[in-house]
Amino acid sequence: MKSIVMIFVCLVLCGCGFSDAPHWDSERDAVPSKSHPYAGFWKSDLSDAFGLAIGPYGEGKYYVSFCGPGGCFAKGEYRPITSLTNDAAYRVIDANTIEVKGRDGFSKYYRSNGRKVIEFKK
Repeated sequence: MKSIVMIFVCLVLCGCGFSDAPHWDSERDAVPSKSHPYAGFWKSDLSDAFGLAIGPYGEGKYYVSFCGPGGCFAKGEYRPITSLTNDAAYRVIDANTIEVKGRDGFSKYYRSNGRKVIEFKK
């Protein structure tokens, strides 16, 4: 089910004209800082080429945007602006693991180095 939802979101971003611009700034601006330690790029599976860009959106607030091969949702468009830590739709497990509530309950996301998949050679 999760795969079907992700494919649908990718199709919306890539081909259905959901937005005129790819909103790569959502991914670019998702950088952790002292004031926003949970900012970054998060994936449910680190081998995925898509995930969530979580970035600063004012004092103590974050945007959560889905990013895929065709671009990202605009800041505040994919999910409502949130504080993450005081929001029932999120569970911060540790600095590198969060859970996001969806229709089927909570899904785990792990901090990654970005959307691009890096292949490791053995």
